Amino acid sequence: PLHIAVKSEYMQVVETLLEHNADVDSTNHLNRTPLHLSAVQGNKVITRMLLNKGADVNGKVSYGLTPLYEAIQRNHINVIQLLLERSAHLDCQIQNKLTTLLHFAVEKRSYKIIKSMLQFGADVNSRDHNDSTALHIASMETLDEIVSTLLEYGADVNVTNKNNKTPLDLSCGLTANILVRHIVKMTTAGLHVSQENVHAMNKYYSAMHHFENDCEKEIVTMTEKIHNTNVSFHDILSKGINQLVVYMRNEHITSVLKPDHVGENFPIYSSMLQDRVRRGVERKRLLEQGEGTVPGLPLP
Repeated sequence: PLHIAVKSEYMQVVETLLEHNADVDSTNHLNRTPLHLSAVQGNKVITRMLLNKGADVNGKVSYGLTPLYEAIQRNHINVIQLLLERSAHLDCQIQNKLTTLLHFAVEKRSYKIIKSMLQFGADVNSRDHNDSTALHIASMETLDEIVSTLLEYGADVNVTNKNNKTPLDLSCGLTANILVRHIVKMTTAGLHVSQENVHAMNKYYSAMHHFENDCEKEIVTMTEKIHNTNVSFHDILSKGINQLVVYMRNEHITSVLKPDHVGENFPIYSSMLQDRVRRGVERKRLLEQGEGTVPGLPLP
């Protein structure tokens, strides 16, 4: 009865059944739970009712399909947001597609969904069965806005797939320009750029000469020390994750890392700096969480 009520979106019936302890994780003949069906329907109210009664947000049917997959498949952004808020797993494999949910969202060209997934911690560099990342897929499909967002959240431009192709190798037009500008920023900042990308960049350098000069000027500014510290913005851009955690504990540093301040002072490197801050803050949170679980655990 609960499956029928959910599928028919009879909210009062669903509420009554839940109040009378209907099995919230029961499965139908297709092995779907009521939560799968509410995700299919895109009904946020019923989805919340089921979750509030303890429905398994990560329950899987055949091929590892979760309620989150069902919602992504149908572009139900409100339900997706709710499932993510309730800790839906982002990095599970879709077995029949040999891919991840992030790849699937890119293939669906769902910018808002991709942005939400990244905000909730999706692995931006996860790979599919061809060793392609989401950036490979978005670059090949010339999805410029999605490419920019993936780069903003730390997508690796150096990674190669099974055919030894980088995202730049698969791109063209404006998409290639977005990737080239990002690689120029990395090169100018002294960050690692693969030989594959160095070789591919040769045909773009003349067109990027002025942009490279702008990058160099901004990097010079970034090497200046932050007030009352021995740390520069370039350190935040280039140091390892453990050092980032140390920086995130320094109020003099964090006070100048607000998005508006970074964007105003470092417009070229703003997105890269903000990604580093996100990673440092998340790493700090996980370490502090671990220290609470295991007293005496050393922190960086």
